[in-house]
Amino acid sequence: MYLVKPPHWRKGAFPRLPLPLPLPRRRAATPMRMLCAGGGMGGENGGVVKVPELKREKSMGWLNSEKADLLEEAMKKSLVHDLVDHNRESANQVVPWFLENMPEDYFNQLSKEVWYGHLRALNALFEMKESPDLLLKSPCDNFVTFIKSHNYTGLVDEMITELPKRKSPTHARLFTSVDCVLAINVFGYGEQKLAREEDIEERYLASMLTFLQNSGGPPEEHAHLFTEDAMRKYMSMCPSSYLNLCSPQRFIKQRIQYERVQGNELVDVKVSRNYLWHSRKDEDEKYTLLSIATHNHSPRVTLENFASYMASANLDIEFLYMDRILDTHESGHVDVLSILLKDPPNMHDKEWEEIRSDLERIKWVDTAALEAFNYSRTQATGLTLQQAEILSALCHMLHGQLNSGTMDITLDKMLTSVYGHYLAIAIDICSLFERRFHPTQGLTKQEEDLEYERISGRVSMVVEETMRTTLDKMLTVVKDARKTNLYVPQRKGLGISVNPANLSTPKHVAGLPYGVLFMHGRRSNLFHVRFREHSRGGMRVATPNSPQEYTLRSLNHYEEAYGLAATQHAKNKDIAEGGSKAVLLVRTHDYDDIKAMQTHQRVKQGANKNEEEQKILEEAKTARDGLIFRSVRMAADSLLDLIIPDPELEKYIKRTPEAPEQEFVYLGPDEQITPTHINWITDQAKLRHLPYATAFMSSKPLSGINHKEYGVTSEGVCIFLDVALRNMGKDPTERPFTLKITGGTSGDVAGNAIKILNRDYGENAKIVGIVDHKGCCEDPSGLDLTELMRLVNNELSLEHFDESGHKHTPTQPNQSNPKPKPKPTPKPT
Repeated sequence: MYLVKPPHWRKGAFPRLPLPLPLPRRRAATPMRMLCAGGGMGGENGGVVKVPELKREKSMGWLNSEKADLLEEAMKKSLVHDLVDHNRESANQVVPWFLENMPEDYFNQLSKEVWYGHLRALNALFEMKESPDLLLKSPCDNFVTFIKSHNYTGLVDEMITELPKRKSPTHARLFTSVDCVLAINVFGYGEQKLAREEDIEERYLASMLTFLQNSGGPPEEHAHLFTEDAMRKYMSMCPSSYLNLCSPQRFIKQRIQYERVQGNELVDVKVSRNYLWHSRKDEDEKYTLLSIATHNHSPRVTLENFASYMASANLDIEFLYMDRILDTHESGHVDVLSILLKDPPNMHDKEWEEIRSDLERIKWVDTAALEAFNYSRTQATGLTLQQAEILSALCHMLHGQLNSGTMDITLDKMLTSVYGHYLAIAIDICSLFERRFHPTQGLTKQEEDLEYERISGRVSMVVEETMRTTLDKMLTVVKDARKTNLYVPQRKGLGISVNPANLSTPKHVAGLPYGVLFMHGRRSNLFHVRFREHSRGGMRVATPNSPQEYTLRSLNHYEEAYGLAATQHAKNKDIAEGGSKAVLLVRTHDYDDIKAMQTHQRVKQGANKNEEEQKILEEAKTARDGLIFRSVRMAADSLLDLIIPDPELEKYIKRTPEAPEQEFVYLGPDEQITPTHINWITDQAKLRHLPYATAFMSSKPLSGINHKEYGVTSEGVCIFLDVALRNMGKDPTERPFTLKITGGTSGDVAGNAIKILNRDYGENAKIVGIVDHKGCCEDPSGLDLTELMRLVNNELSLEHFDESGHKHTPTQPNQSNPKPKPKPTPKPT
């Protein structure tokens, strides 16, 4: 059965258009309806309305049993006849309208079983005098279909937010009736069936070769993509439903786009103005077709971003097709979309070019920037997407600085207050940043000073002290910024070289850093702090587990990077390179599906892990790991934008006199940086021709020393421990000693330190306490070293500590356990 769920009805949410069918407004309360209707694409079978059998006692006491049966049978036949007549009467009105007004592409893109199921559902609602606003789910949950009473700006955005949260659609078909009073949108889940080899040879390949021959062939620079062998290979990675209904012109265009984006994470958007759409009756309407290809991105996020942008830009979506094509280079995929938009009045080519540029960038733009952009577009004067990204970056950068004193303002409140109450000043600040660093139309020093004074005067008139301080700090950072990658084509994040004096305070006892770089991307931010022109230090990833922990890490983001860089600088005192540190803060706590997080909590509390729960956890972990890897790529690539001495790149980067002509930054692996991340960073540095690309990232699996595998850092720590104990007159090989460790059994330094302690000192090393991000274990007489070694060898955190062979229980941080009586200390031999 298909569950037909009426959407939430909001009075006045959108204007009602006249319907060709006499469908009245929805009543105040509508019971849940169960209908069987085709809800998917490409052959999902429809069904029959099932009515449960009514069992009741016969109450015709004045008739004998035989006559009662005959009368009941006659009543059944009469009711069936009445229902058939009633269905025929409604069908005579619904069917002609449906066939006349649904566009030709609707019948071409969907199988007969599917659109026939939609027709039955509409007919059933017409009989019940209900407005056709439905959400249909297929029995196997592979398809979700929305049927809306009419199309309007923002409808697609609303529907995508109603999709199931845990899964991401892999293909979609969105249609609008010719008279604009009905929208039918189908989202499919699961992998699409690939084209069969015999179909490729007999149908698709032959027809494309014939078309190319008759049309004069493909563009010369792309001719190698349309040889017989090349097309055969490409078609083998395409879904059959895509090839069945893809026109030759669309196939050629999206094949070229596929080649451009595969393996490099780009988004390619082509704009076709004055598109002739034969399905519309009004010949005066003008349409624009967008053809989009995006590599290895969540289809749900892709649809959300594009739909919300279209709604904010007041663009009506007439149809949308999305399909997934495999990418064999990285076992990934490329999503190809065709979106038809109704042209707003007075839309010029320059505005369409801005839309094209925004859609190519939107994949990497943070959700906070998108929210600011969407809100501002409802005002008389709004932010551009680029300005919204600048504003979001400034707020994330300064969150900790503005809360280090007496101010108490959350990041969300800072953002919403700035663009909600001081939008005009925010636009001025972001515009100053854009104009300062425009590569060809930048401001002179005198023009910068005049513009700064004008905006500063506006800021000084803000009454609320908190917001006045916030805006003033943002303006100062913009005025003193040294360079940015803002205008670099296809950048993954926004990188800014910041004046260290804007971020440092007297409590930073190590002094002013040589340089501070800040990167802002989707759900992630990075501070890189260095104390010398040539510097080396690790790059770590921080992934807080809760909103509270994320807020705390955000407040101390710069402080953490500064402190670690200062410590590394002290450690590097005997080498030419100064110390540095990069801390990448990734917002993962609200990324996982709610159900997955609830399941995780149940599992931690001891619930049995069934197959469904395990699957949900694996999906959540995969999504989380993917977000971390995407954030690492954003941060590393944006960092390369700012340090590569490439003449081609210099065309897009305008530096101030304070910025060095060339910067020397070297990275190393730290927390949550994996060999996969290391290889990608090194390969990207080589691809982009960084002069010292091989040395840019240390600890490469095939050409460097893996810190974790060889325990490089831990060996040094344990040598210092050995020397310190012997200088105290204690030989650790002869006498027991106690120690506590900060850092978990799954980490590099602590894990390898436990191995070394066990190797060199055995039972003499009494680890009385150890703590990591999952919990802590304590025992004054020494924790079970065998159990700790098991955790280390299996790279497990302390939450997996098995206490069955140990009488003391591992505890969570900030929990107190009664301490057991300590065992007598063994006498030295």
